[in-house]
Amino acid sequence: MPSWLKRVAQIAPTILSVIPATAGIAGLVQAGILAAGQLEGATGDQKKQHALEIVAAGVEAVNVKAGKVVIDPASAVAAAATGIETVISTAKIVEAAHDALHSPAPPTP
Repeated sequence: MPSWLKRVAQIAPTILSVIPATAGIAGLVQAGILAAGQLEGATGDQKKQHALEIVAAGVEAVNVKAGKVVIDPASAVAAAATGIETVISTAKIVEAAHDALHSPAPPTP
């Protein structure tokens, strides 16, 4: 697993659990992000779509198991889309900060 995806795995649960719209589906969203992150050659949009399909399938499974709609699929996918963007944006910030901290200092004149 690439280092940036490991960082996503570390931060996603916290981020998704504090966003009210994604707290109840945090596990599904994280699973979608991690699965999509391993799609080599896929664009960001393709990865996001793949992650959303995983979330939708998970929500459908929950609803089937319950025998009724307990999670609105459209609302869950919309919330997941925002959650994915938030997690990825945060991961990029963390990765850039990590790289900056661990890169050699520029030479002083």
